[in-house]
Amino acid sequence: MSRRFDLVSVGRCMVDLYCDQVGTPLSHGQSVSMYTGGCPTNIAVGASRQGLRVAMLTRVGDDDTGRFVIETLRREDIDTGHITVDPNARTPMVMAAMEPPDRFPLTWYRERAADLEVDVSDLDDALLGDTTAVLLSGNTLSRPHGAAAARHLIERCKALGTRVVYDIDFRPALWFTESPAIPDGASRYTTRAAVPPAEIAATLQSVLQGVDLLVGTEEEYVALMGIDDAAQAFDAARARIPGTAILKKGKDGAMVAPPNALAVSAGGFSVRVFNTLGAGDAFISGFLAGWLRDAPFEQCLARANASGAIVVTRHGCSPAMPYDAEIAHFLAHTAPAGLSPQDDPRLQRLHAAGSRPPKRRPLCVLAIDHRTWFEDVAGPGREADIAAFKHHAVSAARARFEREGWMHAFGVIIDSQFGESMLRALRRDDAVWLAEPIEVPGVFPLQVMGPGGDAGLGLRERPRGGAVKVLLACTTDTTVQARQVSLMQQLQAACNAWSRELLLELIPRECEVDIAACMHEMLDAGVTPDYWKLPLPATDAAWKAQRTAVERDPACHGVLFLGGAQPLDTLAEGLGRYVSDPLALGFAVGRTLFERPFRAHLAGAPEDLDALADELIRLARPWVEA
Repeated sequence: MSRRFDLVSVGRCMVDLYCDQVGTPLSHGQSVSMYTGGCPTNIAVGASRQGLRVAMLTRVGDDDTGRFVIETLRREDIDTGHITVDPNARTPMVMAAMEPPDRFPLTWYRERAADLEVDVSDLDDALLGDTTAVLLSGNTLSRPHGAAAARHLIERCKALGTRVVYDIDFRPALWFTESPAIPDGASRYTTRAAVPPAEIAATLQSVLQGVDLLVGTEEEYVALMGIDDAAQAFDAARARIPGTAILKKGKDGAMVAPPNALAVSAGGFSVRVFNTLGAGDAFISGFLAGWLRDAPFEQCLARANASGAIVVTRHGCSPAMPYDAEIAHFLAHTAPAGLSPQDDPRLQRLHAAGSRPPKRRPLCVLAIDHRTWFEDVAGPGREADIAAFKHHAVSAARARFEREGWMHAFGVIIDSQFGESMLRALRRDDAVWLAEPIEVPGVFPLQVMGPGGDAGLGLRERPRGGAVKVLLACTTDTTVQARQVSLMQQLQAACNAWSRELLLELIPRECEVDIAACMHEMLDAGVTPDYWKLPLPATDAAWKAQRTAVERDPACHGVLFLGGAQPLDTLAEGLGRYVSDPLALGFAVGRTLFERPFRAHLAGAPEDLDALADELIRLARPWVEA
């Protein structure tokens, strides 16, 4: 019988704070990047990215960090319906310093950790019976009620025919007992005492009898069995379980020991290590992506070792987890070529593409990010009028799309200079596709916003979500164009680093400019937009040439056509020629729609924003109803 999930991951769920300054202790750090973390959570993300249907069973606090975790997991297509929000606990955090190649010290913040409050009441037979496997983290057993819940979970899985994966996940710093503050008031704080190793081993062993897949490092097997010799500890653990045991060996690969059969070993891959944190979690997710599809152990190990090899080259744990397409590319191309993942642009593009929101087609966009035009038309001292108009125009368009039931097709390009109030609202509106410009308006050659014109610093100030839009005026001046291409390479690198989609609008500065040639020039330079925004092609041949450029990057979503301030009837007719083309996503139109109502707004006449919305709907209808 088919089950809804391939994997339910149970246990540690938290926020990882990774120091952005590499090669220095936390005391010398300045900023951090925020990710979801905890071994079961990282494994859930990795497994989902490799195509498994995954749910998470844990607890988070009733706090903003807990909401961050849940929303992040939802974006990873992980079912969060069994994550309990605990009002009496807090979502824990850990801070990680980055001192490659072998120092990554952790500072834990796990007071009243919500994930340690998981108990028998959180376990649901309907969920456990509707998944192929459950992954249990050994850290869940570090509290008595957690150990009781783990034993109950395994008992129910055995009764329901659900496989159990046990990740030993031993962190000595997280095993402690707590005592209340000293009664005489000498101390205000709860005191801690480390749990004796023998007690830890006995607790970790209490669930072995029901394990189908046991995973750990040499150090973890030593802690599990209380035997100092790693080989003996592994053999002893293997003898205690009815299923298969895996020994992770880091850069040396891993060994899989099935019951009553010879062990299978596979070496690791040679890569340039940046961050070892998360490598073991990536290994498990890769192995499970094969094992839960009944692949041979050799294939499971190849996928697992590839996953770990990729993750050690990146910042963070969960965001570094590779996608299915990355694993296939790494095994077929990157590793055979002797490349480290950092040196394979195609692999990096696949990772950036995998982390994007799903493709939206059609995409009918109100482009109201014009800044210089609004200033020129309004004149000095009318900034508040511009801002008010933009807010009202976007609100009217959104309301109309919502009434039509077309929110899946609605998008907005808007700036922070005059659209700040609406931009803030749209950043919280998941129903609306959003792009924000980064080019300095009215300037040629291209300049981007950000301290000192630094694209990376400009993106760092923006919240995640939404595309980065840049308008590039292509020129036949080869010296100037080379400078613009160089700046676009920097912007592309910043978008990759900050996981932002790139919308590149190309317009010709001189009539001799060939847009298709400019597209190829960008692609040759490693600039790979997620969206192209282009003028309507003048001829079928021009569109054919542009399509060829789009098809060079299979990860590209496609093309949005700009309006170019054409009359509405002319624009509607031109757009209609591309409705059935799969590489044409839709349009991003501005002045055709808003010029007349904005001039009325400035003159104190009725704005007629309903007419603006009607005209936008008219352009959208053929795309939505196609």
